[in-house]
Amino acid sequence: MIIRKPPPVNFEKDKIVCLSDGGSRDEVIAEYVQHRLNQLNCPPSFRREMGEEFVVELPALRNPLPKTAAYKMASAKIRAAVAAKKKIVLFGDYDCDGVTSVALLHDFLRAAGLPESKLDAFIPLRHVHGYGLTMPAMQRCVKMHRPELLIVLDCGTNSREEIDWLTEQGIASVIVDHHLPAESKTADTTLLNPKAWAGSKDNSWDLQLLSAAGLAFLLVHGMADELRLTAWDIDRAILMAGLASYVDLMPVVGLNRILVKHALRLARKADGIGKVPGLAALEQLRQASKFTAGVLDEKTFGLFFGPCLNAPGRLGDAKHALQLLLAQDAATARKAGEKCFNCNEERKKIQSPLTTRALGAAGKLKDTKVIFLADKKCHPGVGGIIASDVKEAFNRPAIIASWQETDNHDGGIWK
Repeated sequence: MIIRKPPPVNFEKDKIVCLSDGGSRDEVIAEYVQHRLNQLNCPPSFRREMGEEFVVELPALRNPLPKTAAYKMASAKIRAAVAAKKKIVLFGDYDCDGVTSVALLHDFLRAAGLPESKLDAFIPLRHVHGYGLTMPAMQRCVKMHRPELLIVLDCGTNSREEIDWLTEQGIASVIVDHHLPAESKTADTTLLNPKAWAGSKDNSWDLQLLSAAGLAFLLVHGMADELRLTAWDIDRAILMAGLASYVDLMPVVGLNRILVKHALRLARKADGIGKVPGLAALEQLRQASKFTAGVLDEKTFGLFFGPCLNAPGRLGDAKHALQLLLAQDAATARKAGEKCFNCNEERKKIQSPLTTRALGAAGKLKDTKVIFLADKKCHPGVGGIIASDVKEAFNRPAIIASWQETDNHDGGIWK
């Protein structure tokens, strides 16, 4: 095998020097990337797409989702339910991505004319129903809200048995999700998940990188365009979708980059962040708290807004995060913001000593390729964060098991 050295880079030195003279770093990087891709003989379409990722001015928002078969099926089903004034229930995961996806669909359905009495949301309780579209969660949802159409957000791709049960009850469903499908378990329903489209003409790397909220945004954006809705606020939707995409750790390229960048630009303006009063309330709490104040940037998204929106679902009920996103007046927003902020402060108090104990225990496991720790005192809502901290500290995969009480005779299970 012959390994060829890449051609030398003869990039103009004055382009580098201009950085010290106050030139735009982004412009220099953009030119360098284009120059390097030209040298490597990359296809023109690829060079153009990659170059766009580094330019200062963002490309216009594009929506490739309406061209897909799954979108057309989902749009037709949702629009028909709205036209017939059927009862629609939004079932979302309890993290920031899931709750934001619920808020995005809620906003669209109300703007499309669905009466408030015909719209409900259900977010499962982590410690009661488990993760995702589980049978206990779905049965509870159906019993409470009696949906005619269930829109499942940020979960459900592999819930074949649950969707089959739902179909037997005469309830239609649409799933909007971004998790990897397991072929034998993929739900038999309208499934809007680009990761399930491998081998089809609709397969797109750009769509595959989206969060559930990113997909939800493109879904409602497409339907709002088709219906020519004037009541739907695209800036409000972009702010929520961009925030969720960043918090859910999606790669900040392509459509994700457009959403995140525009969301940050909106969030930095009073009339922009005011589109979501709950986020405006959180920003006021941030400025008054010990968290580093000053300019609102991506760290604010990832280290403050995100944890505040995730904390209610970790410790109790994610409905507080949904109430924050859906709040329409300052008083309601402030109350929901304080609830989410306080939940996050409580989460940090719970997590801190557990992380210290886990790092100490992991440091004694010198020869293991995978770090596995079990602690009956570990709160199940923070186990994932602790596992991430351990992985980062020791550069090894980490698993944290917590004890959960059950009604079984053995008293509980490790999870």
